[in-house]
Amino acid sequence: MKIEKNADAQLGRSFEFALPKEWSRQEQIQYTTDYIQKTFVDRGMCADWSIHDKGEWQPPCPSASNYASF
Repeated sequence: MKIEKNADAQLGRSFEFALPKEWSRQEQIQYTTDYIQKTFVDRGMCADWSIHDKGEWQPPCPSASNYASF
């Protein structure tokens, strides 16, 4: 793995946050889209996100994961 050490190196962050399971899928998507837009994209960052709520290994309530590069 190559580590950038230049002054113009890019930094990325990954995080997850819980979404209320009482919300409809559309409400979850709308909230996540608005949050990512206001918090990252409007500040010039790139962001990729997804909502997870299926499978045995998943938490009991839906969660969104996000990766943003600065």
